[in-house]
Amino acid sequence: MPVTKMQLVLFIAYFIGIFSVDAFGDGPSAWKQYRFRQFYLDASNLSATQTTTSQRTRCYTDNTTAPDLPTNIIDIPCKQTARYVIVETTYDAPEDDYLDEHGAILEICEIKVYGCEVDTYGVDCMPCIGCQYCDVSSGVCDACEEMLMRSR
Repeated sequence: MPVTKMQLVLFIAYFIGIFSVDAFGDGPSAWKQYRFRQFYLDASNLSATQTTTSQRTRCYTDNTTAPDLPTNIIDIPCKQTARYVIVETTYDAPEDDYLDEHGAILEICEIKVYGCEVDTYGVDCMPCIGCQYCDVSSGVCDACEEMLMRSR
């Protein structure tokens, strides 16, 4: 019976503010680039075993269809606070039929997650100024926290 879903789960030891994720294929070697098609990338506070795809935040969906191929490096903006980055596919590539391989297969060489601890921002992870939590890219204070500070 073919596998219907393949999944790669990255666990981050503590919550971080993610600003982007890079997904890398293996390049022109023996890598079957078509197995990089139709994957999706989610961010979540809970693991893949504790959530369904609808309970996570979708950052990216690859919509490449056969015979086209996705690029072997994909830069994915993903502005989320999370502990898990989950890459999944249910795609059964038609090119695998002649190899008598059936079901979902995901070939990814590397995933890089860029982000900072939740009380910092920017590429250099500078401390938030005037608030505990701020936008991971700009450093702008969270509106809810800002209103709380004004009411005191």
